[in-house]
Parts: sequence; structure tokens; C-alpha cells
Amino acid sequence: MGRQVRPSGIRSVPAGQVFIRNIEASCRHHHGAPRGWWRPRRAAAHRAASLRLCLGFTAALAFPPWLAAQPLPADAATRASEIQRRQEQELDAQRARAAERPDVLSAPPAVPGEGPLVFPEESPCFTIAQVVWDGSPPPAALRRDVNTVLGQCIGGQGLRVLQEHLMARLIDRGLITARVLVPEQSLASGTLTLRYVPGRISGVKSDGAPGWWRTALPTWPGGEVNQRDLDQALENIRRLAGQADASIDVAPGPELGDSDIIIKPGTGKRWHAYVGGDNAGLESTGKNQVNAGLTLDSPLFLYDQLSVSWNSNADLRNSDAGSRAASVNYSIPFGYWTLFAGASKSRYRQTVAGFDEPIVYGGTSKQVEAGVSVVPYRCASYKGTAMLKFLRKRASSTLNDIDIEVQRRDVVGYEFSYGHRHYIDQMVLDVGGGVRGTLPQFSDQPGYVYGDPDWNGRSTILTANAGLYLPFKVAGQQMAYQVNWQIQHAKTPIVPADYFTIGNRYAVRGFDGQMTLAAQDGWTLRNDLSLDLGELLRVPGHQGYAGLDVGRVGGPSAMWLSGRTLAGAVIGLRGRAALPGAANALSASYDVSAGWPLQKPESLKTASPVFAATLMFEF
Repeated sequence: MGRQVRPSGIRSVPAGQVFIRNIEASCRHHHGAPRGWWRPRRAAAHRAASLRLCLGFTAALAFPPWLAAQPLPADAATRASEIQRRQEQELDAQRARAAERPDVLSAPPAVPGEGPLVFPEESPCFTIAQVVWDGSPPPAALRRDVNTVLGQCIGGQGLRVLQEHLMARLIDRGLITARVLVPEQSLASGTLTLRYVPGRISGVKSDGAPGWWRTALPTWPGGEVNQRDLDQALENIRRLAGQADASIDVAPGPELGDSDIIIKPGTGKRWHAYVGGDNAGLESTGKNQVNAGLTLDSPLFLYDQLSVSWNSNADLRNSDAGSRAASVNYSIPFGYWTLFAGASKSRYRQTVAGFDEPIVYGGTSKQVEAGVSVVPYRCASYKGTAMLKFLRKRASSTLNDIDIEVQRRDVVGYEFSYGHRHYIDQMVLDVGGGVRGTLPQFSDQPGYVYGDPDWNGRSTILTANAGLYLPFKVAGQQMAYQVNWQIQHAKTPIVPADYFTIGNRYAVRGFDGQMTLAAQDGWTLRNDLSLDLGELLRVPGHQGYAGLDVGRVGGPSAMWLSGRTLAGAVIGLRGRAALPGAANALSASYDVSAGWPLQKPESLKTASPVFAATLMFEF
């Protein structure tokens, strides 16, 4: 690996010197007293060696980030934050997999009366001065719609046009079984009488279903039948993999306007597992990785879900280097709301050459979280999602199996996010944003920020994202274009573990991820063009794709970097297929690609081309 030359004219930062002295004092305090059973000479030697190693580790962490980017033995400890960020990206991918759910957005059927309300010219006709509703009160929106008839001269044909228009408006709002009736009357007085018949739920039937319908369905018997509620219920059910083919029917009830809701369960099993591997790891802790997971559908018969996952370096017998991570996630729906909780633990270990003997760096991170998500609105073509969670994260580092007190973190934080998804014909548009940060009043050890020894432990990070998926055909071949944009901006000082990182398969592909760019702020733009190979190969489920990614980092620490922008390209093949003879009980999915860096700082070393492979077996 090449060394990076420090830019001329840059002097040491006094705050960093203060930080080093503070850590030196902590190191002396931590290692100054030998244990009583040690011999004095051995204790003194161990104390001196421990202090020397601690100061070396401290200096590496306190030096500017441009120096931390170098994979040299003297500063290998500075890669601790990079390893933690990589493990956090892997755990985020596992959490996202556990939170996946299909979209159910039922478009209203085409019915007469859609579009603007236009009354025909007819004779005789009567000018309407007042509208009176007989029976159950209609929705407020329907009252506003019918006010357009005031001052209009209408007759028999006009009444039919008005009735069809109001029925279409009800269906558009999801009230698929409600009715608007026009009783026999005389319009000579200028008064129009209408009758609203709400569509009520008389009962819910879910024979053979794996869960209690009351947690999935946002409404109850006696409430109005609304297609939006049924869509939400079907999403809550179909998010369980074994219920992907579940359906909900509406059948006539015993009384006029009443309907029975019939939940038809899916045919899949209630547990699912996977094992797989990839080459996405770091060379210092194991490039080849293996992973496994297990998901239980509705373990408490509440349409809930429990999932556990685990990943590790493939060389399980290597005691000098390695990484481990495990997580467990649980969620349960309550209509438009979903409660969730999770816990994860990750650790790493790497060995580098020292002056006299190998130096072993290690670290452990633990996190527990709980939160709630809600769908505040939904329509036939779009919906919104909001999420709020609180978490506690504890992280520690070791040097030759000795805890480094100043590297210990114990923080309580929060995260809020909002997303909007809109279907426009076959195009899918996603926009969203969020904020996450720490709560120092509840945190025990917030950590340290380079250049700010008086940091109060409060961090605030703003995020935003946008995405577009556009399928199309060229010469009869199905293709799709997908673009995703993400940005992070730190409003306050943040610890290196929260930096925005680019230069791996998670952000800006085309790089091997052994060296990355990281700073407080950053953005990425990811482009994919895919071709469905089902028509060409006569085998469905396979895609060829090409990608072009760009990313940039910024913020105070970026001044020490020799470059801030990365760009890379990738071509690959991905797909999924059931294995022959397994009766669809076992399937394999894969993603293989080759990537090239297009733009990077000269000091950032990476392989070219970069070969990436992922293989997973699901059963």
C-alpha cells in the first residue's frame, strides 16, 4: 500500500494535543497499578508496555483523518471506526431485510361518473337551492362534493349523472360498499333529498388463518368497509413470507349495506431460513463472509414476526483476525401501526505487526432498540410511512485484550424518519428524510470528537433520500432504470463511527472497500440499468445489470483528505431460481459483478477490477 504525503503548510491541531494528553492520563490511570500477584519487575514491564501500546493507539486515533486512512502497522488501530461502520452497514441490511413488506395499493375500478361533474341540458329541469340528506350522515367530503349542484337546473337525467358521480367519489375514497340513493321526490320546491347508505362490516371470518385478525385489520365489525383498511390489513398479513398469496374478500352481509370480511390465509410454511456467503469483508478481519438467518411467522398467532441472523468471517478457526455479528428482531402490527424491537451484537479482532511482538486490536458493539412505525395516510396510488425509535448503543475497544477506557461508548439515541411512495402508472417514486442523534442527558459515555475536547455528547444528523424505478421495453425486451440518492449532514460534531462512508459495495460500487473515504457529511448517487433475461434465456428470474455510482464526502474532517469524490462502474448478473428436485422447498439467489473505479484520490488504493459475489440458499 502506498503512503499518503501530508499536505504542506498543515500544522498540528492544539485541540488534538489536549485530547492526547487527556487520554495519556487515562491510560496511566488504567495501567498504572499492577495486580498484586505479579512480580515487581514483571509488573513494571507490563505497565510500561501497556502504556506504550495505549499511547500508540491513542495517537493514531487523535491524529487527523487523512493519516487515519493509511493502512500501515503504526496506525492500523485507526481502522477500528471503519470496521465498526462496515459492521453497522451489514446490520442495517439485516434490519432492512427483517422490515421488508410488500405494497398493497388497490386501484379503484373504472365506473361511470368519473371525472368532472357535467349536467346535461334537459327539459323540464328545476334549479336546486338546497340539498337535504336523509338517514345516516354522509362523509364531510361527500357533502362538499354535492354542493356543486346548488344553482344548477337539473332533471331526471341530471339526477342519474349526480348519483353516478357521487358513487364514483365514494369508491375513489375507498368506500366500496357505500351507496347514495335518490328517492322519488319533486324538485319543484328547489330541494333535493339524498340518502346515504354506509357499507358496514357485519363480521370477520378468518378460518385457518395463522394469526388473530384484530392485529392485522385496522377496523372492526360495525365500522365502514374501506378499501384502504383492507389494503393495510393485507400488507400486515403478506409481510409474512408464508402469507405472500393471502387474500381478502368482501361478501354480502345479512342486512342491506352490510358486508362480511373474509381473510383467506396463504399456503406457505411459517418458518424460513437461509444460509449464504459473500466476499464483502475487510482483509484485516476476513474478506470471505458467511451468514445465516431464521424467521418465524406469527409465533404468537398475532401476525407478528421474529427473525434472527448471524454472520462471520469464513475462516472460523482464525484466532488472530475475524468478525462476528448477530441480531434479533421482532415486530407486531396493530392496524396502521407496527411496534418493533431489536438487539444486535458485533465484534472484531485484527492482528498487526508490532515492534517486539504482534499487536491485537479488538472491539465490541452492542445495541438494543425499540420503536413504532405508522402509515399516516394511504390512497390508491401512494402512501406515507413514519418511524420513531430509541436505542442504546455500547461500544468498547481493546488492545492486547486490555480495555481502552477512553474508547468506551455508552449512548442513548433516537431516530425519526418519514417516507412517501408514489406509483405513477408503472413508475415508482420514493422520497424521504429523517434525523437521528444522541441524548446526552441519558448517555453514560458519549465518546470523543477530534478537535473538540469540550464536546457535550450531543449529536444531530440530518438525512434525506430519493429514488425512482422506471420499467420500460426496448425491442420487446423488458428493462428497468433505477436511481437512488442519499445524503447526510451533521448539524453538530459527531464521532468517527457515525461518519458517512463511501467506497464499498454499500455506497459507490467499483471499489474493494479495503480503503474508504469518510467524513461528517456526504452523498451518493446510484444508477442501475437492468435487462430481464427471461425472454432471452427462456429462464425467468435472472437479470443482467450495469451500474454507475458517484459519491462525495464533506465536513470539517474532509480537509485532511487528499480527495473527496469517488465514482465507480459495475456490471453484473443476479437472479433467483428454485433448485431442481426440491419441489420449490429450496431456492438459490446470487449476485456476481465486476467493478472498476472511475475517479478517486491517488492515495486511495483499490483493486481493479473488483469482483464481488454473493450466494444465498433459502429454504
